[in-house]
Amino acid sequence: TFQKRGQLTIARKKPIPKDPKSPAQLAQRQIYRDAVDAWHALSPAEKEAWRGVCPGLTAYQAFMRFKIRELLGPPPPPPEYTEEQTQHDFSMYLGQRHFPIVC
Repeated sequence: TFQKRGQLTIARKKPIPKDPKSPAQLAQRQIYRDAVDAWHALSPAEKEAWRGVCPGLTAYQAFMRFKIRELLGPPPPPPEYTEEQTQHDFSMYLGQRHFPIVC
């Protein structure tokens, strides 16, 4: 593949993305496949009912957002603050899933 940097053209091998196939990655892929399968199982009227549910999203995007969150299950509760932590210390949230309930 060729890249242009200023006046230079650089030739490089095309990068091949890694596919770790870790248990966590495979689980996420299965959740996505299950959500897509659920979308395809809907009737045209059911698909149309998702239109406008989340402003700015297509019916498919709104359904997928809902279904993936449903398949993932509820997020863990937020941790309690300790005396040493302030409301400005967000380090306790690193690595946790938190989703808003609405669009």
